[in-house]
Amino acid sequence: MSHTPRPRLFGLVAAAVAATLGLVATTAAPAQAASFYEGYSPDALWTGNNGIKYRCSDDAQTVREAYLPGGGPLIIELRYSLRCRTAWARGKSLNYVRVNGYYSNGAFRTFAEAGRNPNASSSDMHWTVMLDDAGLLANACTEIQTSNGWDEYCTSKY
Repeated sequence: MSHTPRPRLFGLVAAAVAATLGLVATTAAPAQAASFYEGYSPDALWTGNNGIKYRCSDDAQTVREAYLPGGGPLIIELRYSLRCRTAWARGKSLNYVRVNGYYSNGAFRTFAEAGRNPNASSSDMHWTVMLDDAGLLANACTEIQTSNGWDEYCTSKY
């Protein structure tokens, strides 16, 4: 005789209830709901109206930058797509990069990061996945290895 153990069934029911409550909460507060594009690469291909293909990176702008102190080189960029209303960090592949998302009141919301590739060329770039930025704020940070360990540098919020 086969049956579903109660703890597993309870877990499935609890997950379904939690998911339903999450949908209700998302519907009730759309300004805080995650964008459709959140968690995806800015280079992911999407199909828009009339079957036109696009990437969120197609209309991206660098809206904030940070440089090494003392007139050093550009080390991190905060990129923004108006079409997708998303933000992400872009920096050198040798460094860690992170995008932080904030609510409009400045409270921390979430983050996404990309690890470093120590074998990359010093000119190679990489980026994080996108975060929702519709009515929200974001900044980009990088960690650079120095003789004293790891130093973090961030852009201002946008």
